[in-house]
Amino acid sequence: MSDGKFHLNTLMPVKNVAQSLIAPELVKRNSIITVEEYALKEVIDKKDPSKSTRLVLATKVSVVETEVPQRIGNPVDITKDDFARRQRQKAKSNPALKPASSAAVVKRVQRSANDYDPIQSINPYRNSWTIKARVTKRGQKKTWSNSRGEGSLFSVDLLDADGTEIRATFWKEAVDMFYDMLAPGAVATFSGGRVRAANKQWTSIKNEYELSFDRSARITPIQEDDASIKKIHFDFEKLNSIEAKEANATLDICAVVKQYQPISSIISRKSGAC
Repeated sequence: MSDGKFHLNTLMPVKNVAQSLIAPELVKRNSIITVEEYALKEVIDKKDPSKSTRLVLATKVSVVETEVPQRIGNPVDITKDDFARRQRQKAKSNPALKPASSAAVVKRVQRSANDYDPIQSINPYRNSWTIKARVTKRGQKKTWSNSRGEGSLFSVDLLDADGTEIRATFWKEAVDMFYDMLAPGAVATFSGGRVRAANKQWTSIKNEYELSFDRSARITPIQEDDASIKKIHFDFEKLNSIEAKEANATLDICAVVKQYQPISSIISRKSGAC
């Protein structure tokens, strides 16, 4: 649950939701709700009793809006935010401070391109980031199987407003969750993924990193097309640079066709195929 600035783990008992005349299926990702009654619960870590997690137990809620296409704001974990931690300490020292009223008005925040992290800024050492990018290419669904298990996957090429590209791969449950959403040309915000070194065997994108998403990914489609993000990105090189390239390298060339030959057939020495 998020107020647009912070987010916090929340439990919503089905029994109490039903008593509030709300069908559980009406509460979807990004839905706007009013929490009318709640309780705070501190869960102690069994492995390390010195650590705990604070949860909200929403005992009575009502739905303000169900179909909300985009997450509001760019909330951070309230349990990890320094400002929020100071506020909680202040509240403990001053019993007069009470939780904010549930009647607070939630305003939709329209974010600009500058509010998102550029693709070139993310790396394996950053735990939190949100990028806004266009899908320029989407691969087919594939299946895999090894000693650790089996499942399905698919990959997309992403391009942001700065013209930086990155490959993103979706695994297992994330395939069914996001495949239809991420059609070529679609623009969305992406967060909740892992950044790892790129496997150049499977991509020609010039980025040393790639993204990996599972069912915990947070992806929100942008309904209106963003003209600041190109449909496709080219990195043109001169023809005389080809001889210096490694075999099987991929590059973009812009040239004029001066002449051409009729279609002909060749026989492969290795396979004997035409």
